[in-house]
Amino acid sequence: MIRIEKKREPRALSEYRKLPYASYEGMHGASTGRDNGEDVYHVVLDSLIKEQGCLCAYCMRTIPEKRGTPAATIEHIIPQSKDPEKALSYQNMLAVCSGNRNAKSSSFSKSSKTQHLV
Repeated sequence: MIRIEKKREPRALSEYRKLPYASYEGMHGASTGRDNGEDVYHVVLDSLIKEQGCLCAYCMRTIPEKRGTPAATIEHIIPQSKDPEKALSYQNMLAVCSGNRNAKSSSFSKSSKTQHLV
């Protein structure tokens, strides 16, 4: 894994989290209020990818910037099932390439995820 210096979360996520119905699943398709058609999920994913220097947090391969294909997803450091309160916490999110979507099982423990965050 790479060392990641977490930065300020995107404004779209801050605003979305204030909504009474806000959920991680609901970020898909949730309007950012901009005219460009981007949803909150993709704004957050783009921010994570930039923050990580376009590298997957697990395998350190370059994440393609094109979103026409599912090249990357958001991974939670502390799984949503363990702590639902952190599902919308930017500090709990990483961008991973689609090939590493399920890497959290055996080879990547919570401690190995968190030791790479600053």
